[in-house]
Parts: sequence; structure tokens; C-alpha cells
Amino acid sequence: MRSTVGRILIDDAFISGWHAEYDLTENDEREYRWPIPVVAQDLDSAGTVSKETFLEIYKWKRRSV
Repeated sequence: MRSTVGRILIDDAFISGWHAEYDLTENDEREYRWPIPVVAQDLDSAGTVSKETFLEIYKWKRRSV
């Protein structure tokens, strides 16, 4: 990891090093997978994400901040 005056370079090496650490400390993978089939269905049927799906994702992310 290279650093310059208060900055951290987030490159492939940084991500490779921290990826395993994240997997050891977090267990939210299922929570982050729920929108995938919903968005895929919207894209298949309408070619875009529906307003309802967008608002559900927005509300979900807003709660997790």
C-alpha cells in the first residue's frame, strides 16, 4: 500500500489484501444480494429499473447509512 500526504492508494494490491479481512468481519452478503433478481426482472421486462424498485433500493441504502 502506497501513501502520499494523507492519501491511501486503493489499487489491486490494497483490495486483495483487505478483501479477505472484510469477509472475516462482515456477514451482510445476503442483504446485498436481494436487489439483483429484482433489478434483473425489471431490466428484462422494461429495459430499465422501475420507479418502485429504485425507491426500495434508495430506502434500503438510506437505512444502512
